[in-house]
Amino acid sequence: MLGMDPHDEQGPVSVPVGDTGLCAWLTVTANRIESIDLNWATGEMPQPNQSALPGGIEEIETAIRRWPQSAREQIDWTSHPLFPARGTAFQRTVWRGLCALAADETCSYGQLAERLGRPNAARAVGQAVGCNPWTLLVPCHRVLAAHGRLGGYAHGTAIKSRLLEYEGRRAP
Repeated sequence: MLGMDPHDEQGPVSVPVGDTGLCAWLTVTANRIESIDLNWATGEMPQPNQSALPGGIEEIETAIRRWPQSAREQIDWTSHPLFPARGTAFQRTVWRGLCALAADETCSYGQLAERLGRPNAARAVGQAVGCNPWTLLVPCHRVLAAHGRLGGYAHGTAIKSRLLEYEGRRAP
């Protein structure tokens, strides 16, 4: 991004999430997509300054616009060049674990901890899941509380429930 201060934010870039009635808001900073947030689409979406967007963002936009079909592709988005560099090694391991969940699969925080070889780290896994910067593409909505309860979600349980339903699962 020529001429752009690496600490300046460009955004939000808004992208409709398939035909769900949801909108993804991408916050772009220093050639990275620092966060993808979800909310109900309302009114007119802001038009980003396309010249200030990093190259490669089209792939991200396409995956969001095609969701939930694109969710079946099971891509490790944590290795994408636009994925933010932040996060501890443990958080990044958890985020990669989320990307490994199949589109028709849910698990509990404890089960994810076991899969990651950290069976006693369910709470730490839950905290890492809550810090996921790329909601939707790194599918933290597929992780449920113990006994299959919906549990929390950064963007609200109504959105989490809807995401699960669009992926073909009945939310608890």
